[in-house]
Amino acid sequence: MGEYRIRSKGLRDAQWKLDLIERYCTAPVRNIGNDHVNGHIGFLCYMLWDIFVLYPGNSSAAMMEESVGVMDSAIHSQNDQCITSAIHSLGHWVREVHSARRVLNRWLRSPTTTNAVVIDYAKIAKTGYIL
Repeated sequence: MGEYRIRSKGLRDAQWKLDLIERYCTAPVRNIGNDHVNGHIGFLCYMLWDIFVLYPGNSSAAMMEESVGVMDSAIHSQNDQCITSAIHSLGHWVREVHSARRVLNRWLRSPTTTNAVVIDYAKIAKTGYIL
């Protein structure tokens, strides 16, 4: 199996990470980047895509697009922690992967949360400035 296929499968298998966030990170989002009510697991959930091995400039355009596809799935969760994690990641990507901004814009037109803190964070993330 080629490296691309292995990495691609790894990205598609990222659903278990999203399930982890949804299961263990259930506290309401009130203050982006400063909420630690879920403890260490909450920090991991929030920073998951920062510590994920794939980042802009580290892989091919196809791999980066596939990564944004994973974030697109995560942002449509009903769990605010999962949504915030995806927004955080997409905010890192908006300058290098144009589809990241499209995902944020599409989600903002029909957000899966009514939490104004999360919605405002998505608006900020579109600029590439994230906490």
